[in-house]
Amino acid sequence: MVQILTTLSAVLIIFFIIAFILTFKRSWSLNFVIWGMYLAIFFTPIFTVAGSIIYMDITDDGFAGIGFISLFVPLEIIAILMFIVGCIGLIRSKTKKQNENLSIDQTF
Repeated sequence: MVQILTTLSAVLIIFFIIAFILTFKRSWSLNFVIWGMYLAIFFTPIFTVAGSIIYMDITDDGFAGIGFISLFVPLEIIAILMFIVGCIGLIRSKTKKQNENLSIDQTF
């Protein structure tokens, strides 16, 4: 049990460092995309499974551990919303730059 939890925490730390490196000196919208993907793919599932295992061991009740997994849904929704907001921000910044380039080209 302890080996599983230490492995999961090591995986979370490694992917947190990778996400932090990827977001260094990036735009806010790209940061939202990267952190949203990190939270949705790695953090939320691993956190809820590890938390439910720990809670199940503390209470000696399997149903309590399963109930802890119900935290997965709101955390996953928040992560997906972060990803969507980042994608919208990227699309808006790209179209804004294209519109500015078109207006500059038309004035000359």
